Amino acid sequence: MNHHEKLLVKCEEEPGTHPHCPHGPMLYFYKTSSLKEGFFACSAFRDKNSCGYHTNLKELTDSHKKRRYPMETYDYKKLRRKLKSVPVENRNYCHTCNLPYVHLENHLHSDHNTLQGITNDKFLNPTSFLKPIDNDKVEAQYFFDEKSLKVFESCLNKCNIKKVICIGTPRLHAHIQTQMTQTDSFLLDFDHRYFYFYDDDQFAWYNMCNNHFFDEKQRSAFEKFITLSDGEENLAFFIDPPFGCRTEVVANSIKQLTSLYRTINKVHKMPSVFWVYPYFGETYIRQVMPEMEMSDYKINYTNHESYSDGSKGRKLGSPVRLFSNVPQNLVVLPSAEGYKFCKPCNRWTSKENTHCDICRVCPSKNGDGYRHCVECKTCVKPNYVHCKDCRRCTQKGDHKCAEYQARIRCWICREVGHNEYNCRALQLYKSKKKHPSVCLICRQPKEHNEKSCPKRTHFIQEKSFMGQFTLKFKRRNKK
Repeated sequence: MNHHEKLLVKCEEEPGTHPHCPHGPMLYFYKTSSLKEGFFACSAFRDKNSCGYHTNLKELTDSHKKRRYPMETYDYKKLRRKLKSVPVENRNYCHTCNLPYVHLENHLHSDHNTLQGITNDKFLNPTSFLKPIDNDKVEAQYFFDEKSLKVFESCLNKCNIKKVICIGTPRLHAHIQTQMTQTDSFLLDFDHRYFYFYDDDQFAWYNMCNNHFFDEKQRSAFEKFITLSDGEENLAFFIDPPFGCRTEVVANSIKQLTSLYRTINKVHKMPSVFWVYPYFGETYIRQVMPEMEMSDYKINYTNHESYSDGSKGRKLGSPVRLFSNVPQNLVVLPSAEGYKFCKPCNRWTSKENTHCDICRVCPSKNGDGYRHCVECKTCVKPNYVHCKDCRRCTQKGDHKCAEYQARIRCWICREVGHNEYNCRALQLYKSKKKHPSVCLICRQPKEHNEKSCPKRTHFIQEKSFMGQFTLKFKRRNKK
């Protein structure tokens, strides 16, 4: 694979086209140079030791496609009914076995790590006592803190959301069930432990990386939940995927669920989507769902030291943000925590995010105060310095132009690997002006760069799809 070649992924678009592993339809991985020389691998686990199913396309047979892996035959409902039927003091949970049990089974867990007496409040919010899975290579779980839950509640109420599909957000699901009387929710989660605490009309065992329901009865219950009655028009998807999960597979699942929702209800209206992800993943989210915009709100977790307000938290705060397709003025952020409303941007921003009158945006992404660079024609991080050869602001220190330019995206052709001085467009334009403050497209020293040049369409025809650009350069008329 050459230096700029990517490993792409293809999700199952029609049932039966991809082979299955125990975690549902596998994903197809291939290189940009060859669609027909890829392989199928598990959608949920990046660690082959956790799921070693792997099939090359050349080895794929009809028997591979037809094979299915039934879910465990353990009677979750029977155990759930048993737990609810006994007094609170007789409900127990074994963290060693990841299994609830009643007092008559104490002898089976005598030397295990157990919780004695699951109260009704704990039963309604199992994340209050379940041990989060913390294997980043397999499935890492982080639970929202109370401040974040209150902000989410405010957003949902502001948008008049009546039903919420909580995808990988069990704590939000519990919050809605216990604190938001006018809103209902349904949990889709990969953690099978929620079988023990939620009925099928509230929970489905689900893989968000391939839109796979492990239990068809639960899928039917989910379809019934998203069927809207008269007056119930506002439904939202709220998703918190593992940060190592590829955005294109998450977006594909959201789009398939959205299609199902619109088909069942015979509506064209798009549901609201809230997607929790780090700010540095913004480009990847916008490539697959351009309508998603990032809020400034810094989301904290209770069980992640770096993503919290604790002493071990990051200097600039949590990097986790809330992306959404709802208007940003509806994502109201708490002024008590230092957030403010920017009238020119018509959105809530963080206290350190100062509006730039030149760029006409509140530019900060990472929680620091950005500054405007006259040479770059954009706002940059405060510790960056401008390099005239690269035509960019870069980090201070041992900056090497050749290495840096191999990673940047050209503002003219939008390809990675060179800056504008080394773009083939220069040859088409026959431009000799290489002053850093001169736009190489219009050749004027204006307050813009090549990617935002107002005359760009006069000289370049371009089409974009899913973050990929196709450009055709027009030759200048000779004068």
